[in-house]
Amino acid sequence: MRHITGTMLLVLALAVGLASPPPAHAEQGSVELVRDAKDTLESMLKDPNIGGPLRSYLIKAKGVFIMPLQIKAAFFFGAQGGNGVLLARDRNGVWGYPAFYTLAGGSVGLQFGVEGSEAVLAILTEHGLNAIVDNKFKIGGEVSAAAGPAGQGNQGDTTTALGGDVVTYLRNKGLFLGASLTGAGLAPRDDYDHGFYGPNADSQGILYTGKFANPVADPLRATLQAIR
Repeated sequence: MRHITGTMLLVLALAVGLASPPPAHAEQGSVELVRDAKDTLESMLKDPNIGGPLRSYLIKAKGVFIMPLQIKAAFFFGAQGGNGVLLARDRNGVWGYPAFYTLAGGSVGLQFGVEGSEAVLAILTEHGLNAIVDNKFKIGGEVSAAAGPAGQGNQGDTTTALGGDVVTYLRNKGLFLGASLTGAGLAPRDDYDHGFYGPNADSQGILYTGKFANPVADPLRATLQAIR
């Protein structure tokens, strides 16, 4: 242990911060995450390389996971790289309120906010959505996924051809990476759920029952609802 470097200690501190940020900061951190998710979604929809196909998948999606670009220092809230929000669409086509999750592992190569990765995962099947809520979500394991195609055209017809539960769009510092995120998984952030909705909130109640709401998320929901 005498040979642990300062860099290693920093990485360990960031990992601990990501796993369990101070409870007093969970509410503020969750509010900021929701607002950043809206900005990330709008930015990716406007991106000429991926906006058209991403839009076509989201029109049909059962759910969406949005991991905002996080390049700012995050020591106050704990390292936030990899945190994001998951929203589900009900049987009437209305987008619900977000539950909070962390995306980690696989080829996503997250550096806890250091490299500025951002991602949008269009969840195309009930199986994919249920796997997340049941804590069985691992791309390439329970869930099949493919990297979303680039290009401005409408790519809706490729959804069936891809044959996956999830279509992934990943950018790093503004560049589309075309990564499938194989091996990546999603884990719930109960502390952020509680900070945003109250101590009784859980991901299943948020996503499936409509028991929890927070108007801070309404602009994000409106952005998704407006996609045509």
